[in-house]
Amino acid sequence: MVPLELQRSGMAIRHVGPVEMKAGGPAPGGKNRCQVRTESKMDRRPAPYGSAGVTIYAGRTSDAMEFTVQQDIRYLVFDVESVADGDLIARSRYPASRLTPDQAIRRFRQELLTASGRDFIPYTFHIPVAIVIAKVRADLTLDSIVSLDAPQHRPHVMTRHFWVGWERYQGPTWVTFNGRTFDLPLMEHAAFRYGVSVPKWFNMQDRTYEQRRNRYNLASHIDLQEILTNFGATWFRGGLNLAATILGKPGKMDVQGDMVYDLYRQGKLEEISEYCRCDVLDSYFVFLRTMVLTGQLTLEAEQELVAQTRQMLQEQADQHPGYRLYLDRWGDWPNPWVNEDASTIDRG
Repeated sequence: MVPLELQRSGMAIRHVGPVEMKAGGPAPGGKNRCQVRTESKMDRRPAPYGSAGVTIYAGRTSDAMEFTVQQDIRYLVFDVESVADGDLIARSRYPASRLTPDQAIRRFRQELLTASGRDFIPYTFHIPVAIVIAKVRADLTLDSIVSLDAPQHRPHVMTRHFWVGWERYQGPTWVTFNGRTFDLPLMEHAAFRYGVSVPKWFNMQDRTYEQRRNRYNLASHIDLQEILTNFGATWFRGGLNLAATILGKPGKMDVQGDMVYDLYRQGKLEEISEYCRCDVLDSYFVFLRTMVLTGQLTLEAEQELVAQTRQMLQEQADQHPGYRLYLDRWGDWPNPWVNEDASTIDRG
């Protein structure tokens, strides 16, 4: 049968292929898929998350479209790199000053620094310049990592791909590190800016605890920092860099967040994207350890998944400079349990 979410999507849908589903859900690492033929009023073009067996087209009403939707993608681990929109800042904050975009950014940063001691411009003035998503199966294996709208990285196209792709996968759980206060609000703001409709995300007619934007709805969004701080009860000083470093992973490397704007001005979008891939890898490994912490994954299984991911990076290192650098600085987590008898320790 056609997935319910696709039936509700407003498209004309025809089932053109079998759906193989096994008892208890998809087999680990399996490729259970359904084939669906749809029609839409939009121009025919490849749409988001199109790799790893997922080919989605948006076509004219007269065109038949066929795409394959994987049934076992349960989590989307993502990171967004963004820059301040100097033109927007100039027009909204200093309309009479006739500042250039760079001048407006410098002036705004100085005002913020004077007022608060921090010069980071709020996300409401940002546009996304790279969005990288790791597609993770229900068994926590990594399916693939994609950079949206590469190599062009157009903000409006990335924004549409981000949200449409999430809907096509039937609303998997977003996974971020500190994404509740930055990455997801930024992407909601981008949808507002570029006129992208996301009704399934803004399900405000549902019960409060079922709304996808509810802070405690972990089926919708797992913010790893929220888990590690008991939803803000403490402060995770050190952030993703610290969490990744604890696990022996590189953490922040050659590119820092405050360098993104300069790279953007130099047109180095692919370099920004590769940096973003490394942040997503750090987030994925922290996610796995958090699943160990919460009892949803054994330590042995986590270490297997880490080894599998390292092999995938080695196989793809020729295509991604970021992976080469990540592997060069890879460190294995020093497992303190290797020579310990857990049963003896548990008996006290």
